[in-house]
Amino acid sequence: MKRYYYWLLWMPCSLGAAASDTSDQNLQSLQRQCQTHPKDWKCHYNLARAYDQNAQYDQAIAANHQALQRCQQKDKQGNIFYNLGHAYFEKAKSLQGQLPAKIALLEKSLQAYDSALAFDKTAQDAQANRSTVQKLLEELKKEQSKQQQQQDNQQQNTSDKNQQNPSRDNQQQQEGQNQQQQPQEQAQEPAANKPQQAPQEDQAEQKQSPNEEQQTSELLLKQEQQNEKLFPAHFSAPQNHEPVLKDW
Repeated sequence: MKRYYYWLLWMPCSLGAAASDTSDQNLQSLQRQCQTHPKDWKCHYNLARAYDQNAQYDQAIAANHQALQRCQQKDKQGNIFYNLGHAYFEKAKSLQGQLPAKIALLEKSLQAYDSALAFDKTAQDAQANRSTVQKLLEELKKEQSKQQQQQDNQQQNTSDKNQQNPSRDNQQQQEGQNQQQQPQEQAQEPAANKPQQAPQEDQAEQKQSPNEEQQTSELLLKQEQQNEKLFPAHFSAPQNHEPVLKDW
């Protein structure tokens, strides 16, 4: 015991020393040790454990990475990866309603446990934790896929409504134009229904020559004679006969 005591005094940071105490005073002491011995991976390792137990997971993750960068002992790196996976897992659990962020943290936790098992494949605690993370990650990914499908359906419904609205607006606009055209058409109908006056041939015809006038007179005379035979006496042909349109 006496030799062990002196060994602790010589070590800048003993592995796991005082890490179970999460009081502010202990955290400050561990932080000072890391500042005094920044290259000692054990100081960062103990500080990461203290942060994790105090639910300060961002700081625990950062301290574990500091420990990994400084630790050259392969057999100890597995423990650091194990603690790193735990910090990522607890950080994901602490988030509320942030599904993408949770999934990203759980994926990092899974990678950390894989790294820990790479050093010791028989570590049962690492295997159990990895299995827990894997199951939770699969559930969250299913939930994310479900939410994404719902969002896609909502966007599709909104897009369909937007495509229908212009056609309705065009239909209403066309109906409005038709309503405006109806009074105009009704106002034009009386003028269109009025009987057109027959063009007066005497205005359209050119002046006849004397020979043509004589021929016309002879024709009129023959017509009068025929009329006297076809019609009764009181229907005698009028003098200065002009052809007119008759309604049957």
